[in-house]
Amino acid sequence: MPRTRCRGLPALALGAKADMTGPVRKRDNPGLRRNAMNRQVARPSTDPGADAPAEPKARSASPAYLAVANDLQDLILAGVLKPGEAIPGEVALAEQFGVHRSTIREGIRQLESAGYLIRVSRKRMVVTIPGADTIGSGASRAMLMHRVTFRQLWEAAVVLEPLSAALAARHAGRLQIDEMRRNVDRTVAAVELSDPGQKAAALADLDKEFHALVCGSTGNFAVILARDPIGQLLYPAYRMIAPDLPQSGARLALAHAHVVEAIAAGDAATAESWMRKHIEDFRRGWLLAGLHEDLQVADPGDV
Repeated sequence: MPRTRCRGLPALALGAKADMTGPVRKRDNPGLRRNAMNRQVARPSTDPGADAPAEPKARSASPAYLAVANDLQDLILAGVLKPGEAIPGEVALAEQFGVHRSTIREGIRQLESAGYLIRVSRKRMVVTIPGADTIGSGASRAMLMHRVTFRQLWEAAVVLEPLSAALAARHAGRLQIDEMRRNVDRTVAAVELSDPGQKAAALADLDKEFHALVCGSTGNFAVILARDPIGQLLYPAYRMIAPDLPQSGARLALAHAHVVEAIAAGDAATAESWMRKHIEDFRRGWLLAGLHEDLQVADPGDV
């Protein structure tokens, strides 16, 4: 989301806890007054000996609703608005920001799409923490716009996936390991499907799910957020190589099984080693299928 604020749009002070639990009147909000003073543009001095004021920076022509969204996002990130707390209604926010309700509504919609807000009733929006899927989807769309290639995704995956496996071996719980094993069982069953198209689609989906399960058990949200958008784009590409490599499904299932058993045994080195072999095998399969490493990846929905 572009960082911009609209002309004349005040924001609540981030240095002090503001009352955001109910209707707020612009003139009665000390946080707003304090912030307005902090953000006030310097006025020219009447003292002829005073230094000339600096030229004001050019203002962004971005829409006002982005300024509303950015100010509210700042409050969430600063902890002024906490997960589970409701934000004020549109009328109160419109009065506070000095904009129309439709501007507030669109700004809120931006934060809802980004995963910072969730609607719990027709008129009630609550602060929430964006999940990996929400963040990953946005990042993967940005990658598509930057025309990332298979090589670029693979170079990131060959670092992040073995790391995820090693961390999972140290932190995964019994329920998480059981879920990985169920994924492997479904993968083994998918290998036996007779229809090539159905088989490729099923294995691609299960492969993507498997890597998400492993990474999700690392206990490291930084790794989860870094890996998720890569996985969203890289593993659906398995559908492109499966028809030319009928043996690839069995190899995929075998590698997944070895990774899970190493994780279950708490053997980080073996889990990391098998995951690295698996990711390197994916690259070999890509090349054996006659695909160029610098081929731009496709939107998963188009594969």
